Amino acid sequence: VGLFLRNIPISRRKELILFMISVGFFILLTGLEPSVIRAGTMALFVLLSRFWLRKTHWPSLLAVSVLAIMLLKPFMIFEMGFRLSFLAVWGLFVWATPFSNFFQKKMNWPAWLATTMGATLAAQFAVLPYSLLLFHQVSLVAPLSNLVFAALILPSSPLLILLLFALPLGPVMGW
Repeated sequence: VGLFLRNIPISRRKELILFMISVGFFILLTGLEPSVIRAGTMALFVLLSRFWLRKTHWPSLLAVSVLAIMLLKPFMIFEMGFRLSFLAVWGLFVWATPFSNFFQKKMNWPAWLATTMGATLAAQFAVLPYSLLLFHQVSLVAPLSNLVFAALILPSSPLLILLLFALPLGPVMGW
């Protein structure tokens, strides 16, 4: 959406409004999953802060997002996906940079690998107590599998977007 909107000659404020509409559409399109509602709400608050020319402060962003969701859907607090999503994001904000710095500076890992592993471990570390409470087990392969899939997602995204736009051509092309 960003690439599309940046190529249209409209004001920055109108671009942000269109971004907000597309985020709302995406939330509805995905079926109102708790993690998508959390991500979409946070994205909307970031866009609103840019619209009003304000800086974002992550603890406030996370708190306001929880408050807004609780006001609109109070029973969401009982959903496991909602709790895990907020814990993972909190972990990213708190521990991703220290973990990444450790891997990059102390272990001499390349920046892309240190950042990816730092984010993976931060999210895993944050959800660990709640996951143990729910599932009574720890996944030792999750950080490694997340690292592998994170490395595959970014390069494959343009191809997936291209395939999404080519999908309507399927019946015409005989697919």
